[in-house]
Amino acid sequence: MTNLTLEVLLHLSVAVLCGAMMGLHTDLRGRPGGLRTHVLTTVGAALFCITSQRLAGESVEALRAVQGVASGVGFIGAAAVLRHGRSVRGIATGASLWIAGAVGCSAGFGDSVVAITVASFTAVINVGTFYLDRKWLSKAPLAIDERDLSKSDRKEIEH
Repeated sequence: MTNLTLEVLLHLSVAVLCGAMMGLHTDLRGRPGGLRTHVLTTVGAALFCITSQRLAGESVEALRAVQGVASGVGFIGAAAVLRHGRSVRGIATGASLWIAGAVGCSAGFGDSVVAITVASFTAVINVGTFYLDRKWLSKAPLAIDERDLSKSDRKEIEH
């Protein structure tokens, strides 16, 4: 194997590791957009950036791949957001996938330290806020003005 091949494999391996760190929390919670989605997002972003850098070198043209990844991952993140009545779920997963795209670009361009650091921070934030919410925030009473709710929403609250 050539040095270039080993370097590309290293960048892709970092992307896999980072995606796994960021997506594991969602799989543990049994939610969509988990481990597989995060890993595929980081690896795909890394590959777009690796390919663009190999074709365009260090020029500004390589940044177009980052723009494309940011836009494309935004669509994946939007798919993770679900609305049910007045309730919206999946926003944090969408944001995490958006960060996964950025981490994948960072790994693809060879900035492994930044990629691993951001993936670690994201994983800690995702897990930490999940437990914080479960322990303290979900027990706080919600101030809901029932006049703003539809009939089906009122029934849902009563049950």
